Amino acid sequence: MKRLSLDILISTLRVLGHPVFERGDWNINTVGVRSRKNDETGEECDDRFNDRVCVFYRVHGKWRFFTYAAATVPGRQYLVNPMLPEYGAAILVPGFYRGAYILGTHYGKPALQQAGTMRLYRDATRDTVFDMDPRTIREADWTGINIHYSADNAPIVGPWSAGCQVLRYGPESARYREFIGHYERAIEAGWGNKFSYGLVREEGIPPVPPLIKGGIWRDAIGVFKCLI
Repeated sequence: MKRLSLDILISTLRVLGHPVFERGDWNINTVGVRSRKNDETGEECDDRFNDRVCVFYRVHGKWRFFTYAAATVPGRQYLVNPMLPEYGAAILVPGFYRGAYILGTHYGKPALQQAGTMRLYRDATRDTVFDMDPRTIREADWTGINIHYSADNAPIVGPWSAGCQVLRYGPESARYREFIGHYERAIEAGWGNKFSYGLVREEGIPPVPPLIKGGIWRDAIGVFKCLI
């Protein structure tokens, strides 16, 4: 996965026609970036957290930008043995899903819980190769495509995703608590308990300029340090 710069990510979202929430403090943007490794029909699933989930918002006029290692595709376990065999494994289609999530739970732990319509590829080949055939796309109001935890430094996606967007952190970890904290703070700030999600392809994001000293890069919006 390439490094992600906030200004380049925002520019990419605008080219794609995705909204960018800029008004007010704690008005959260949540964007998944699907890596090249997880984005091709015929690509072998290596069962790794190759993707990213990005969270960004303004506070007192300044952007805050966070990135989290994640998987936006199911693990090998559920590609071979889908949760709904008659439909096949669920793979979220890139796009913008307005108000599709609430802050809720996943198996009793805090998570972003699906609360809106999602578009899914249905990979019914039951092998370890991704099949993202547009002819299989279905819309579903509730399929449990949550955004949630896994385990600290989980070596593989494995059982953690049957189609959910899964962060590579345990539910009690500092990074995952930080992630959930963004949404708790947004609710406290009066934005309500509805959050949008955009999923984009790494292939469509231009490269970031080389890192400067200390692993920090500078762009047109500000100075950011890699958090992964």
